Amino acid sequence: MARGLDVLEAFKSDQAELSIPEIARRTGLTTGTAYRYVATLKSRGFIQESRTRGRYHLGMGVLELARVVSLQVDLIPASLPSMRHLAQETKETVLLAAIHQSKGICLERVESRHALRVTWERGSTFHLHAGATGKVLLACLDEGKLSIFLDGGELPQLTKKTVTDPRKLREDLALIQTRGFCISEGEETPGIRAIAAPVIDTRGDMPASLTVGGPAQRLTKRISNGIAGLLIEEAERISQGLSFRSTGQGDG
Repeated sequence: MARGLDVLEAFKSDQAELSIPEIARRTGLTTGTAYRYVATLKSRGFIQESRTRGRYHLGMGVLELARVVSLQVDLIPASLPSMRHLAQETKETVLLAAIHQSKGICLERVESRHALRVTWERGSTFHLHAGATGKVLLACLDEGKLSIFLDGGELPQLTKKTVTDPRKLREDLALIQTRGFCISEGEETPGIRAIAAPVIDTRGDMPASLTVGGPAQRLTKRISNGIAGLLIEEAERISQGLSFRSTGQGDG
């Protein structure tokens, strides 16, 4: 782990491209060990081979991480009041999530006080095609990014209710775009129902999703439909707050 970070930090200089021997010298690794770390980081998108054979530069995976960090800086503080309000009103767990590479990632959560509740860990990842949270994020993607995800991504069958057919998934996403929210039940975990709505600001940054989740026996269809309206209001409130910040009007 530490050695992999050493390899990434080797690029923290005015030299954007490095060869394996140069990486080895900067990190104190042997060339063989440096090559193995570079190969692993390359497979994850954190390092890319340049047009000059044998030289490497930082990849899009680093940019994705930077975007997630940037998103957290503004998004989490702007979202927490709404998340706490939703948790108080619904008595269920509230999740804030975004896209990281080809999966969703939990940025923040406010947990229910019920003994039987849904729990998400900050930083945990999940499949985008299964469940309301991921589907809302997919519904925010432009056609190009969505096509790349559907054509090249894996759509594993997590439960008997998971949608794995790309055409059916597109239909679901179109409905989400029309309604402005998504309700799912048992697509990722049996017995769990979730309601999610998108959070988007005018800068066009990565979309986020705001989700209320809990046991389906408590979150009945009637209750879930009622929560959807409140969820949309709070998601729009967060989006407006982010847009307000981006204009600089919030600076005293």
